[in-house]
Amino acid sequence: MKIYIIGTSCSGKTTLAGKLAKKLELVHIELDQIWWQPGWQELEAAEFRKRVANELAINESWVVDGNYKRVSDLFLAEVDMIIWLNLPFYQVFQRSITRTIRRIFTGEIICNGNRENWDALFSRDGMPAWVIRSHRSRKQYGKNLQANDKRVIELRNCRQIKEFLQELKKPVFDQ
Repeated sequence: MKIYIIGTSCSGKTTLAGKLAKKLELVHIELDQIWWQPGWQELEAAEFRKRVANELAINESWVVDGNYKRVSDLFLAEVDMIIWLNLPFYQVFQRSITRTIRRIFTGEIICNGNRENWDALFSRDGMPAWVIRSHRSRKQYGKNLQANDKRVIELRNCRQIKEFLQELKKPVFDQ
């Protein structure tokens, strides 16, 4: 079983991927975890591809989450299902703020020991600003997915995500 989860930042890709991985006993491959190195340094592109390819090669079944076109060609042809988290702007924007503030106050470690700081909330490179700049690009996901022959599930709100998880059974791909 191979699942790919896409969606804008703060749409819940990693959370859903973790829940699916646990429920279906799959390996969770989080692309952000591979891409972001200590000190918020980006991994060199060739090394990123190499590490993702290695993760895919050593795991027979997996759920991948992340929007990295530069590596999606390594696994897209193999996926059994694509889950598109297409949540409304107000929801992902609110999440970007509350998640960032929570991480600042709790000191939560993310992506290879990195932590968010006040710059992550207020700077042009911070998550809320990134959500504002990138949310429109989700329309491109839909266009790209229409041309894909894989099973695509579009989830547009938290209720649909919750229902999807509740109804999901391990042999879902045999249906």
